[in-house]
Amino acid sequence: MDKQKRKRGKKFLCSRDEVLVWICVYLFLFMGGISHDALLAVVSSGLIVSGMVSVSLINRVLLIPHLLKPHRYFLYYIFSALLLIVSIALFAIIDSFLMPLLVDDIPSRNDAIAYSVFKYSVFFITSFAYGNIDAQIRNNREMTKHSERLLNEKKDMELRMLRSQINPHFLFNALNNIYSMVYTQDENAPDSILKLSEMLRYVVDDCQSENVFIEKEINYIENFIDFQLMRMEGEQDISFVKEVNNPKFKFPPMILQPFVENCFKYSRIGSVSGAYIHITLALTDTQLMFTTRNSKAVAVASRKNSNTGIGIANVRQRLELSFPQSYKLEITDMPDYYQVELSIRIGG
Repeated sequence: MDKQKRKRGKKFLCSRDEVLVWICVYLFLFMGGISHDALLAVVSSGLIVSGMVSVSLINRVLLIPHLLKPHRYFLYYIFSALLLIVSIALFAIIDSFLMPLLVDDIPSRNDAIAYSVFKYSVFFITSFAYGNIDAQIRNNREMTKHSERLLNEKKDMELRMLRSQINPHFLFNALNNIYSMVYTQDENAPDSILKLSEMLRYVVDDCQSENVFIEKEINYIENFIDFQLMRMEGEQDISFVKEVNNPKFKFPPMILQPFVENCFKYSRIGSVSGAYIHITLALTDTQLMFTTRNSKAVAVASRKNSNTGIGIANVRQRLELSFPQSYKLEITDMPDYYQVELSIRIGG
């Protein structure tokens, strides 16, 4: 946290280029006034530049990072106006009292103050505007770097995702179940082989695309649940309720599957009495809602699963890439249940 704050602060401090800008401004003002009076040029130029630097730094170090945010724009405008008014008034007063000590032939005190106010208004407003423009340029540069970094990470992340699509233990269990069904001449064996074939085809072929039809993701989840049920005896409290208005909606593949796998991992359903898994998916023209809720077995309630953490982190990264600022993911991890609520704003 401290490193992030220091890094954020550094971003608004004077760079080498900016120091050169201020030096050039000082030299320009100094050369413009040296023909009249050298001492006056030194003091006046120094006073102007010091004020411009102060206004610019206060704006970028304090006001922009803390107030130039949504829902705080009004405060930013208020404090910006106060900064300019106070700075202009302060330096104008200093200038009006300092100049008579350096120059004999000056206009009346009122005219001197009016001229000082006008002079510092021009320079300080220019400096303030320069600070805003420079901060915006820096922010755009950081956002561009961040976007490029995300895009570069996307290929690696997608590759990791594809490698971990099907849990090897699940695949071995599915093959063992199919073998047992074939050996006992179970009439459901051909259908199970077809389901496993669909799942493999989805992972190997469809998941190569950036987006797939949501119905294919749903079909994969249904097949996954069916294979999990094959190894369980008796009735199980497992439900997958779907309400999809548009089954042709395009969706990044295998984003929902890690949450479904976690349901079985946490609940230990089939081996723990009273375990349950409830999954709902609702898709409208404007929003996708996906919710999972499952019981937690005592054996897993007291320890963290590192693989689960990595899987959820990868899902968050993919959501950020595919639906920036359009999704909301809430995870509730309680001693007796685990719940995931994912909402994605689509369209409009």
